[in-house]
Amino acid sequence: MFTESFVFLFLLHLLGDFYLQTQSLAARKQKDFSAVLLHCGIYGICCLLVPLTYGIQAFDIFMAMVISHAAIDITKFFLLKDHSKDTSRPFIIDQLLHIAIIAVCAGFLSMQLPKSYVSNAAILLEKEDINPSILLKGCTMVFFLAKPCNILLKYLLSDYRPAGNEIAKLGIQHTGASIGTVERLLIFLLIYMNQYAAIGLVLTAKSIARFDRITKDQVFAEYYLLGTLLSACIAIFSYLLIFR
Repeated sequence: MFTESFVFLFLLHLLGDFYLQTQSLAARKQKDFSAVLLHCGIYGICCLLVPLTYGIQAFDIFMAMVISHAAIDITKFFLLKDHSKDTSRPFIIDQLLHIAIIAVCAGFLSMQLPKSYVSNAAILLEKEDINPSILLKGCTMVFFLAKPCNILLKYLLSDYRPAGNEIAKLGIQHTGASIGTVERLLIFLLIYMNQYAAIGLVLTAKSIARFDRITKDQVFAEYYLLGTLLSACIAIFSYLLIFR
């Protein structure tokens, strides 16, 4: 029950903190307090799915998620609004705090619900011969491996980016994120189908496109290799955490 509760709450977090937050809103949040409040409101609306799914007994979980998220984001706003150009460390700390609170909320939610509890949504899906647990975990993996992972990798690799804006000159500033997303989704699909050997083919195909640059530029080659390995590791470990 804890795993399903955590995955569900984590999916809501992904929707509210990434997919329902535009890039312009994320930029405004750094200087405009009203943008922070707007984001918290959107996040709260997304979290309404908690009591709608589990009933009124989960209303305290809904409140805990909304209040804790608002507290973290408001605190971050006042701590960073006048200084700190480095946004990578605050982003990672911010997300770790959110995930920790989600884990606590999932623990309380799993204790509140009886072991035999089945949501109305799960009942409807089972009538259509759809496994609700697999569907929930699969959707969470897809949403996590796309936009959130691209943002995470951007921050993790910021210190290793080749000087002189080389990435933009190569024309992969935006396409690279899309390629990385497809790569992680393919790795997830291949692991789910127990086709582990095919993962090597995916990584090889990705490297062929940059083979000429990799062989001539050691700095770029190291940056490219680190990004590819990090991307693959995220896909593999997130699968292990969610599906195992």
